[in-house]
Amino acid sequence: MIEKKVTWALLKKNTGLNCTTSTINDRFIKHLKLTNNLLPTLEIMKERRYDLYGNVKCRMCLEENEDNDHIIYCQQLRDKWLMVANNTMHKCDQMLKDLLSQEKYLQLNQEDTQLLLLWNRNFFSHTIDPNQELPIPFIHLILKNFFLKEKYREIKLIVKSEKATLTITTLFLEIFINEFYKIIWQPRCNLIIKWERTKGIKKQDLRKKIPAHQHITYE
Repeated sequence: MIEKKVTWALLKKNTGLNCTTSTINDRFIKHLKLTNNLLPTLEIMKERRYDLYGNVKCRMCLEENEDNDHIIYCQQLRDKWLMVANNTMHKCDQMLKDLLSQEKYLQLNQEDTQLLLLWNRNFFSHTIDPNQELPIPFIHLILKNFFLKEKYREIKLIVKSEKATLTITTLFLEIFINEFYKIIWQPRCNLIIKWERTKGIKKQDLRKKIPAHQHITYE
């Protein structure tokens, strides 16, 4: 089960009156694509332009078709996924300490403070294991901007504040997604661009509309 209010809070944070810059708008689009399975994976590109992308495989492992699930399972991305989890843990640790330093916002006794920091450090604790198999737990949900209801309740029991819990979980997702884009998605896109260049595929080619009778259906 997921806590939908966290997803809505994350999207709302980057829309409406909060969307004041192109950077915030880009961030909203990224979150929206993830939530709706709209990342332009190679399988998606084949559906759009099979004449250009044909039977191209994942540019990391060169063996499997690249869809949303493969990005999570691809063994060539294993170390990068562990890096995403590790970076998220460390940045969330600092985020929690920053919130705790704002006494008017979050006031916890020493025991609860340690419980909150321990909660964060244990979230991805299994990723320390060098033999960790993919995918790391919860990744399918987190990557779609979904937060587990059980984990949400765990934080709320510690901080005893709905507002603080929502803020912490929203920031947690935001940090994780930022790390995913920086460590996995952007380098992956750079590999695709290099491959497209070797095939002579240009941006204007992707913008061209193919007549219906020339369209090749990808099955």
